[in-house]
Amino acid sequence: MNLIPAPYRWAVIGLLMLAVAIVAYLKGASAVMTEWELTDAKAYAAEMQRFKTQQENTNVTINQLQQDRTDISNRLQSALVSLHNRPSRMPETARAHIKGTAGSELSREDASFLVGESARADRLQAALKACYQYADDLQR
Repeated sequence: MNLIPAPYRWAVIGLLMLAVAIVAYLKGASAVMTEWELTDAKAYAAEMQRFKTQQENTNVTINQLQQDRTDISNRLQSALVSLHNRPSRMPETARAHIKGTAGSELSREDASFLVGESARADRLQAALKACYQYADDLQR
């Protein structure tokens, strides 16, 4: 009892082989896609961890910069208060009798200016230090 007539046997065998090949291909493609998705997920997790570490380092740098700015501002205010009792600029006739040029002989205005410039330089130096720290963190 032959269920399949002779002329169609090879066609049926070919169709069965084609169906098996298609199922095998789809199963293999699914496995490859799963592997790629797993690799992508691992790469994404590693990148997110690197980003999180980098952000934490950046936050530490920013907090340190803010602390440095606060310290500089406090020192500036303290120095300006201590200069409050200094005499103002002297008239030209009195300046001729000044013997030295030490900082203690500067007028209130001149000393305040120099203290302010010193604080500005300290702020710039703190910002530069923060920039270097950030660049070093990015290179790691």
